Order: sequence, then structure tokens, then C-alpha cells
Amino acid sequence: MTLTLTGNQSCVKGDVYKLVDSGSNHIASGQVLANTSSSNTVTFTAVSGKFFRQYFNYVLYKTGDFVIHEDKVYEVTTAGFKNTAPTHSSGTTNGFKYLSSVTLTRESGTGPSVLTLAANGTLPQYSLYDSDFIKYWR
Repeated sequence: MTLTLTGNQSCVKGDVYKLVDSGSNHIASGQVLANTSSSNTVTFTAVSGKFFRQYFNYVLYKTGDFVIHEDKVYEVTTAGFKNTAPTHSSGTTNGFKYLSSVTLTRESGTGPSVLTLAANGTLPQYSLYDSDFIKYWR
């Protein structure tokens, strides 16, 4: 899975980074797949959790989920189905807290201590597929 960063970073293969919610609960983590030199993307392997979810009204969100809608990023503050898509650019509305930046913290390794992710609505790129858009399995 590849994430877009706000600027160029040099990441070290094998470093582990994690994403936590505002309550410091683990949301997702991953291990850097390969060394990068001044790159605005980083690819993770051994991913645990889901870094971002795309907004859909049929998803049962958990508190702490990070949701992308249009060109903004939000953190879910109240669990449940969300029938109204978030569109605000400050504060909290309908259980969605607007985030102007999202930061990953290094858990192990020697690379940068933090990676700041692009909070412009850029969805992660998956090597196989992202099943978030599937309403049900047959």
C-alpha cells in the first residue's frame, strides 16, 4: 500500500510507522517496503489496520477511523452509520472531526521520526484492490 506525503522524505526499508487516533489508540501501522531518497510517497508492507477509509453512507464507522471525502480528511469521533457526507473544513460536525494534517510516528528503525501524510483527499494506492466500495459479498 502506498501513501502520499506532504513533502519529500528519505525512508529506510524495514522501519515501522504507526497511525494513532486523537486518543492515542492504534489505527494502523506498516513496515517500509524499500529505501526511498527524497520521495513524496512511501510504500508499506505488513500493514495492520486501515490507514484511511473512503466515505460511504453504508459503512459502520468506528471511533478513530480516518475518513477521506472529496479533498479532505476527517477522524470519526462518534461511531455509527453516517448518512450525511462531511464537507466542513474546521471543527467537528456529525461525528467527523476535520484534520488539516495526519502524522505517522516511527515505532522502530532509523528513518525520520515522523511522516506527515498529504491531507488533501489522496487515497492510498493498493497493489491488489481496496474492498471498501463493496456493499456486500456474494
